[in-house]
Amino acid sequence: YRFLTPLIQLWPKPWRYGIGEKLQTTILAAIDQTGQALYARQPLKEPYILKIVGTIQTVQLFIRLAYDEKLLEEKQFFSLSDRIQELNRMAIGWLVSARPPHPGQAVSPKTGGVDLDKNQPSPRDGNRS
Repeated sequence: YRFLTPLIQLWPKPWRYGIGEKLQTTILAAIDQTGQALYARQPLKEPYILKIVGTIQTVQLFIRLAYDEKLLEEKQFFSLSDRIQELNRMAIGWLVSARPPHPGQAVSPKTGGVDLDKNQPSPRDGNRS
């Protein structure tokens, strides 16, 4: 937001008050959604995070439109795109971590990875039924 706002102020009026305001509003919505997801209880986080991912993708589309309309220089566009892609990766990682593990699997508290349930036979055990 801090990087983009000064750039928008340099855009011609029709773009600044059109796509520029919409872009700023969308970014602020993503920040608001992040706060809501952060403080939501664990089973309720997923819908909020899905909204964040969608909002981030919308911001990426607006940035692309601004670049196509020559409102952003190539260097600015790539810098913004890299930041937005990083935010998208973080949101998707958050989404994955917010989802409960599949039945029969437990999350290892030590590594954060998924371990097989202790009641399940290990793949190394073979078929010893």
